[in-house]
Amino acid sequence: MVGSGTRVCMVFAGLMALSGCQSSTGPAPEPGFTQEAHSFVDTGTQLSGVFNTAFTGMPVSGSARFVGQSGMVMTSAAGDDYLFLGDAAMLADFQNATMAGTMGSFRGVVLPGGAGPAGVVTDYAGTILLSGGSIGVARPNDFDGDFAGTLTGGGNVIFVTGDIYGDFKGTPIRAVMGSSSAAGLIPPTGTINGLPASNIFLDFWAK
Repeated sequence: MVGSGTRVCMVFAGLMALSGCQSSTGPAPEPGFTQEAHSFVDTGTQLSGVFNTAFTGMPVSGSARFVGQSGMVMTSAAGDDYLFLGDAAMLADFQNATMAGTMGSFRGVVLPGGAGPAGVVTDYAGTILLSGGSIGVARPNDFDGDFAGTLTGGGNVIFVTGDIYGDFKGTPIRAVMGSSSAAGLIPPTGTINGLPASNIFLDFWAK
């Protein structure tokens, strides 16, 4: 899940190290983006240390909405790292044991250069949808789902699709966390401006 050991958080930890200094190809990302990265990593790490919801604490009726942050990283065919931060809104339907959600309002940077100087923060239109999700996949307090979406900004068109696996955290439930890099999942696929992307990872937390 989202925590200090995931690929997404390691990349963003490296991004935060650029704060207040110059990268080899341009300025460090603007402070606001770096602060968002801090929030994403710090809160995700904190929640990853919370015990998963007790089996007996999982509701069997009603629903709950969770809001938080999402983070995604990918590498272009040219070898540039694309980093994205956005919102996350998840809906758990306990009555029907389903999970759905939306990730959007993304802002992104390209390191070390790509389509523009390193550190330039770009707003991206579009959403990544979580659909087809089920609650209680391998145990009562987990969930899965498919994600797909297209983001556009700064002259770039980003497409991504893959699978998510996650956990409900805390008893009573206080958050959900999902990751595309959970054990056993097929790695996500995607493109950047029509060319295949690699090293694609997507995480989110919401509470």
